[in-house]
Amino acid sequence: MKNVTLICLVLTCFFACKNAPESTTSAKEQSPAETPVKTEVPTGSGSSKDDNDLAAITAAVHNFYKWYETFTNTDYDFLDNTGKSSKLDNSKLNGYHAALLKSGLLSATYIDNDLAYLKKFEAIWKQGGENVTDGPLSGLDFDRIFCGQDWDVVAYKTGAVKVDVVSANEAKASIEGSKLDLVKENGKWLISKITCE
Repeated sequence: MKNVTLICLVLTCFFACKNAPESTTSAKEQSPAETPVKTEVPTGSGSSKDDNDLAAITAAVHNFYKWYETFTNTDYDFLDNTGKSSKLDNSKLNGYHAALLKSGLLSATYIDNDLAYLKKFEAIWKQGGENVTDGPLSGLDFDRIFCGQDWDVVAYKTGAVKVDVVSANEAKASIEGSKLDLVKENGKWLISKITCE
């Protein structure tokens, strides 16, 4: 009986050692290269149509930020600063919005949303007597596309985009500090709104 117990004990130790983890490195000790990368999994039914839409949405977001990086070097001043408070110069604003639409990556709804945003702050400028000649204006003291004063352009142009397909023609996406609404028009995904987190 002693021999049977001894054999069972030896076999148990043998199998326990064989099934032990190969690495004793804890998650805290892993180097950044060994640390698993958390990925955002977009929602969808898993069909190839969803995969095509997810790829097209990601491309639309990345392509917009690639385009916008060069666009920001263009001076589009759409403000009239001649009075006590700054106000929108509608003629210049129309030119700014037309230039944005020429990107081919924004919908007309984006322009409507941007115009509503600017009109809301124009009233605040008037109420508070804000003039850009005295300092940054409320609502325009950061880049409304990159959602900040400093940003990592590469992250916006190539980073992970979290996508939630809402319907066949609507999606929500987020990248860095920006939340984007997208609409599918004539088979192409276009950005209809950008909100800062």
